[in-house]
Amino acid sequence: MTATGRVEKLRNVPVSVIAVSGKQIQEQAITSLETFAIRQPGFRISESPASDYIAIRGIGSSANIGFEQSVGTFVDGVYRGRSRDVRMALFDVDRIEVLRGPQTTFFGNNTIGGALNIVTRKPARDYGVDVDAYYSPSYGEYSAQIGADLPVSDDLRLRAVVRQSGSDGYIDDATTGRKGPALNDTVGRLSAEWTPTNTITIDGRVDLGRMRDTGVFDLDLLNCPPPAAFGAAAGACGRYLAKGGVADNRLDDTSVSNPSYFNYDFGEGELAVKVDLGAHTFTSTTGYFSRTFSLLNDPIPVPGAAGGSAVGASTALPLALAERYNQVSQEFRIASRENQPISYIAGLYYQHGDLTDGLYEGFYFAPLAAATGGLVSATTPVAAYIPTVERSNAYSAFVSTSLRPVDRLRINLAARYTQVHKDDTRAPVIGTAGSVPSNANFVAFSAAAQALLYGPAGVDAGNYTNGRRSDSALLPSASVQYDLTPRVMLYGSYSKGFKAGGFSIGTTKSAFDPEHVDAFEAGVKAAFFDHRLNLTLAGFHDEYRDLQETATVLVGATQRQIVTNAARSVADGAELSLSFKPTSQLTLSVNTTYLDARYQDYPNAPCTTLQQATTVGTCVQNLSGKDRAFAPHWSGNVSARYVHSVGNGWQIVAEVTPYFSSSYFVLPTADSRMSQAAFAKIDARIALAPRAGGWELAVIGRNLSNVTTASYRQVVPSSAGAIGALVDPPLSVGVQARLQFH
Repeated sequence: MTATGRVEKLRNVPVSVIAVSGKQIQEQAITSLETFAIRQPGFRISESPASDYIAIRGIGSSANIGFEQSVGTFVDGVYRGRSRDVRMALFDVDRIEVLRGPQTTFFGNNTIGGALNIVTRKPARDYGVDVDAYYSPSYGEYSAQIGADLPVSDDLRLRAVVRQSGSDGYIDDATTGRKGPALNDTVGRLSAEWTPTNTITIDGRVDLGRMRDTGVFDLDLLNCPPPAAFGAAAGACGRYLAKGGVADNRLDDTSVSNPSYFNYDFGEGELAVKVDLGAHTFTSTTGYFSRTFSLLNDPIPVPGAAGGSAVGASTALPLALAERYNQVSQEFRIASRENQPISYIAGLYYQHGDLTDGLYEGFYFAPLAAATGGLVSATTPVAAYIPTVERSNAYSAFVSTSLRPVDRLRINLAARYTQVHKDDTRAPVIGTAGSVPSNANFVAFSAAAQALLYGPAGVDAGNYTNGRRSDSALLPSASVQYDLTPRVMLYGSYSKGFKAGGFSIGTTKSAFDPEHVDAFEAGVKAAFFDHRLNLTLAGFHDEYRDLQETATVLVGATQRQIVTNAARSVADGAELSLSFKPTSQLTLSVNTTYLDARYQDYPNAPCTTLQQATTVGTCVQNLSGKDRAFAPHWSGNVSARYVHSVGNGWQIVAEVTPYFSSSYFVLPTADSRMSQAAFAKIDARIALAPRAGGWELAVIGRNLSNVTTASYRQVVPSSAGAIGALVDPPLSVGVQARLQFH
């Protein structure tokens, strides 16, 4: 693995890490990081209308377009910092490393919670073709991938691979008469490895991807009518019931949501040049990432004609977002030889990003135009257009050294200095638009009418108070590791993490400050019985300050995203990874995390749904001592894999993998109504293949316990007490075929 900037064995690295090979991911037919994450301890990815949420140890950036993630994602060293940009990262990989805790020395400032280090599959030295196909009739899920290794010469090797994947959907949408989410995704890669001399290696790749997904936010309507404490059903929920609508109030695979889609196109290039200088190795990594996406969603899961709209629109609160992002990066590293009394790595890093957002939001759930006092007819649909532009530059310098004063002892010292500059502008406009607001149908109101509508619409008027900011930090780290025996290593570490501040992008124009962490970790990594028993045990204590938080709250009938810095938070816990191979045929494993991630000092936090409904005026609560979102106390997986040889050179491979989680909140408000209950799900796989390899046929079962969970929940605007939930996939059984030709 490469968590310390060098390729090292996992058991020699003083970092708590989940390492999964590309072969394991391919065998399980996993095509997305979200599907991968839910099966891992202490790791969660959740899709939401505003942005995706990525959390390790309960630490992650919540839903706001302006956030970079507190868990950084890197593909061959190229940073993907925006949450949507990880959706097509799990493709033809050699391995994925989930690095837990701050990783700022080698991965930069936006890894305060951890890092996902994804290493793609490199071209082989021999000609070969590999084919992988999966199909599940349960809800039409499929994927088909073909790759080819093409050694052009002894010095130049190429690999080309393409994957098409998708599904018909598992949620019945009564509004559209279709199922969702219906996915149609394509991604391809061309990679090359060139060794023009014995001392120079050049790796390069180009990735292209396209997603055309519909029904992606088919929310299940719950608590309509709401519990008695919230009063009578109101807003969209009340009108829906009055028109004869029925909400079963069960978390299931039914929805009455308005249409939604997610269209995404991206291109990524990476060029790494490694030069062997004898006593040193010089590496240059150049990255380019460009993507555009557009999405439509409606957080009110009630059709306009069924009561969602109060002004005759077919939608209730449509959000149409178009975003463009371009990024270039350059890193230079110089590394001494490893296994010397003193070894070191030093480097420089630069990154530039251009982000452009155009958000259209229609407020059709209420007759907001009445607030203009007749300047605009009260039945006129009111919408907002909020364009935002951000330019950012990041500069870093880092150094790491390892000292070996005596046999078995290694002392690692490192530091990184980072500067981040951001320049943001916004220019919101209030007007009217169609049921799906866009540039083609948006018409601005007069300045006088707009001034009266910013408040009722929940939109902050004007530009940022100060649209420029610069943040910097010096981030030291240190670790000590001692080889108790050749196969037992003890370690302890300290690291300081930092994530730059920024600006809320959307209806509010607030700015947020940097977040910081002091992280402590100690652990043991050991192998026994000729490596048949492998153990990793780590304990951690992470102290966070000024964590950047977003909570979706209701202000009157209007939904707003409140961006704040939580004063102090702490994450304590332990992580265990154990694998045991009692025989050559049987492998048993356990991976589990105990986590206590809570706020220590957060007296002015956003309220729960009930507090919002029963409080007049501004509502705040004291979250000190309460659990953070996406932070289950217990989570993990266990696995049993058995290989049985049968006659004539065949083998059967059977594997069963239960994974589990205790309950956790899905919003940073400690709201029990916005939580996922404890669950346990079971995956299984049985495969037939010749022992010599070449092909394999398998049957894969997912969620065989058929447990229903929701990855995301939110309040329903205008309808106090009502909830919209995004349901996870149900039980499925599929067939996989894998072929290799060499």
